[in-house]
Amino acid sequence: MLLKGIDRVLVNGQSGARYIESLGYARKRMIHLPYATDTDHFGDVIHDSPNDGVLRMVYVGQLIERKGLEPFIRQLGMLLAQQPDTRVELTLAGAGDQREMLNALPRPANLELKLPGSVAYDKLGGFYAGFDVFVIPTLSDTWGLVVNESMASGLPVLGSRQAQAVEEMVEDGKQGWVFDATSTDSIASTIARCLDTPREQRQQMGDAARVVALRISPAYAAGQIHEACRQAMAERGETVAPTS
Repeated sequence: MLLKGIDRVLVNGQSGARYIESLGYARKRMIHLPYATDTDHFGDVIHDSPNDGVLRMVYVGQLIERKGLEPFIRQLGMLLAQQPDTRVELTLAGAGDQREMLNALPRPANLELKLPGSVAYDKLGGFYAGFDVFVIPTLSDTWGLVVNESMASGLPVLGSRQAQAVEEMVEDGKQGWVFDATSTDSIASTIARCLDTPREQRQQMGDAARVVALRISPAYAAGQIHEACRQAMAERGETVAPTS
């Protein structure tokens, strides 16, 4: 009922567009409006992750069931149990009702789990700088702004396509590694590919991730809203002031 009187619909990404289209609304009347982060805050981050043979992964967000952390950690642990010479440090930055349970999960000696608590926004840029890979194994996220932040900071993403930000911003094998969070086989095989990726290639993927993320700036988002207004008003024979 609402869509019948709407001139334009702003959609974050393709999954949102598919849903709106399923309600009978034309794609040509949709405008792409991804979530944007403060690219100036993260875009100048310089990595200082030590080259000591340890792969440092980081997750930032709520420690709750919907984020898919338990199955991810279990699959990571099983893989590392079979690769005793591979060392991984996984940091879960955030708070939530699964914190103690996650910390108590069995894991091999070559998987170190750190839970530093929440990190203030103004500290996040420097925080991301100390890691090699950002992980987001969520079971459901409308977007996932931490993907923008970590990619703008130069980190490749190991994430689920159930986060719309991953679906929109990460091409598997280029800016990171994409899996289906509902499939343990997909999680395991994709983690394995990440573990097998050499450090230099990971850094190249991080550089590619930064390029993608920096395009999605607040100015870009504002421009898309302006374009939606321009199109709608043009249909009515009206004009909208140009952006400065």
